[in-house]
Amino acid sequence: MENKWITQSALVKATHYDPDTGIFVRRVNTGRHDRHKAGEVMGTKTIKGYIMVGIVSRRYMAHRLAWLYVHGEWPDQDLDHINRDKSDNRIANLRPATRLQNMQNVEKHKHNISGIKGVCWHSQRNKWRAQINVMYKQKYLGLFDNFDAAVKARAAAEILYHSHRAQ
Repeated sequence: MENKWITQSALVKATHYDPDTGIFVRRVNTGRHDRHKAGEVMGTKTIKGYIMVGIVSRRYMAHRLAWLYVHGEWPDQDLDHINRDKSDNRIANLRPATRLQNMQNVEKHKHNISGIKGVCWHSQRNKWRAQINVMYKQKYLGLFDNFDAAVKARAAAEILYHSHRAQ
């Protein structure tokens, strides 16, 4: 978590945040020789897909700045991007979450070929396997003759085990 050097009042003075788009815009010229102009969209995308915003010689994650801007305080836990798009910093797309809840709301693995998180083909048994991570441990849900049954088992397990899904 970044250090909390900037206050809400300093943030509002330096930037304008649009809660409907999630975009920060610079209010005043800043930088050496006013290199950064008022009216410019702020932020750069990191390798992991988050937007970082530089203010007063410090870099902050834009979703955490958005929370500060709107709610007047730094979030005391993780912020989850509900739609899983790390660059979508609309306030409606952000929710406080525990680290565990935040980890539950991740994209499917890049090697997943079924298209559904937690469902894979078990080639030795010629069946579909369903699984889910619960409290940092993998929970086996079973082997299924057809894909749809495995998907339904996974969906039911998400409702049962992942607290953010019940909301």
